[in-house]
Amino acid sequence: MEQWLRQAHVHRMRGQWAQSEALCRRALEVSPDDAMGRELMGDLLAERGDLKEAAEQYQAAQDKQPKPALEEKIGRMAVLLEEQERARIATEVLGEAAPQMKPGERKRRATMTALLILLTLMALGLIGMISSLSNWLGSATGEGRRGGRRRLE
Repeated sequence: MEQWLRQAHVHRMRGQWAQSEALCRRALEVSPDDAMGRELMGDLLAERGDLKEAAEQYQAAQDKQPKPALEEKIGRMAVLLEEQERARIATEVLGEAAPQMKPGERKRRATMTALLILLTLMALGLIGMISSLSNWLGSATGEGRRGGRRRLE
């Protein structure tokens, strides 16, 4: 099993992804709880863009043998998955214009759309906070909903 993982690592270093993944999967069939095998499989999956499954492999490895490097990889996958989701939403928002744009333009527009959504949500939150603060101040100063002032005694 360890030999398969070493060979898988060598194939990975050479850019031979299919051979590396096949050896890694074989090793995990024999020893499914092997943390090193799970981490290597996570690395291979992340490199090919399968972020969700990579995160699952990293979590399985972390569950068996916790270490800071795995926590970092799990966190990185979470960030990349979130970015992927934002890009998907932005592409949906852009609609049919996206295929006609150059790749750089699509990324710029997706970023601008995400920022616009973020600013809108922040503004809505700020309006809600101002409204709550106004209501609180009104009750603290004795102003009722009718706008009249009460004398505090």
